[in-house]
Amino acid sequence: MNYRFAPSALALALLVPCAAWSQVSVSVNIGPPPLLAYVQPAVPGDGYIWTPGYWAWSPHGRAYYWVPGTWVLAPEPGYLWTPGYWAFSGGRYLWNMGYWGTSVGFYGGINYGYGYGGRGYDGGRWNGGVFSYNRAYNNVNPRVVQNVYSTRAGGNYRPANAPHVSFNGGRGGVSARPDATQLQVQRAAHAAPTPVQVEHERAALAVPTQRATAGRGAAHVAATPRPSGFSDAGVVHSRNAAADRAPAGEQQRAANMPPPVQRQAQQVPHAERQAQQMPQAPRVERQAQQVQPPPRVERQAQARREGAQPHAPQADRGQSPGRGEGHGKDKRQER
Repeated sequence: MNYRFAPSALALALLVPCAAWSQVSVSVNIGPPPLLAYVQPAVPGDGYIWTPGYWAWSPHGRAYYWVPGTWVLAPEPGYLWTPGYWAFSGGRYLWNMGYWGTSVGFYGGINYGYGYGGRGYDGGRWNGGVFSYNRAYNNVNPRVVQNVYSTRAGGNYRPANAPHVSFNGGRGGVSARPDATQLQVQRAAHAAPTPVQVEHERAALAVPTQRATAGRGAAHVAATPRPSGFSDAGVVHSRNAAADRAPAGEQQRAANMPPPVQRQAQQVPHAERQAQQMPQAPRVERQAQQVQPPPRVERQAQARREGAQPHAPQADRGQSPGRGEGHGKDKRQER
């Protein structure tokens, strides 16, 4: 069975009985995958309420697909969001749609994170028509939003830490049941999802990488700063699927982070080994030994001395006693 949402903004502005929005919209015999782990994008401005991500069912594709968590403007001041949830009953998994109201009702005890810890909402509160954000559970930029406080209700509800159970009842599901207060909230009047929420879910259905079958139980985009902003800046990928479903460039960055520190640590010993193998000081000494001006100067001086000495012996040879004595003997013999 397909989802049934209010078709117009006028119909959404009207409060309707809870029964109109608590009816089961989908019934399947396959349980949903665990909730994805992701980091919440920063709140884009005042009046936005965090609506956590969830697994929806495609009747035509016969598969689950992930509807990213996103920030949505409340339809009216004072309204809070009660997330939808899957519940196992009668051998099938039933989807109970979420709704807007002045109080947060029962959502299966599912720990959706960021203030939705399984009961109520600890992520913020309305004060005189102004919504204040609890920084203990939300990613708040103080330069954008100044209405903040910090109170931790206990426990760590951030789904960035690990995946969580995504359905109520049955084997492996959450065993929570609504109490009297939550049942009273369900009986009160509340409003359907806004048109932007409906479009957000349809946009997720149109993205093949959002299907659980495409990402082995994960999805490409886990959260968006604004509804239907699958390609906007600030889109968050699930930690389950960031390495598997991200583009090639992002896969490389995911695979190489934190290795850059390790590579730098490996390069230092390599540089040291190069320094040990090729020391600088010996090269200078060898160069100094190969080019030594003093020996060349000495050889040049010696060559000059050797060149000057032959003239003296020539004069000596002309006046050589041997030659003089020889000629004298010949003359004496002739005489």
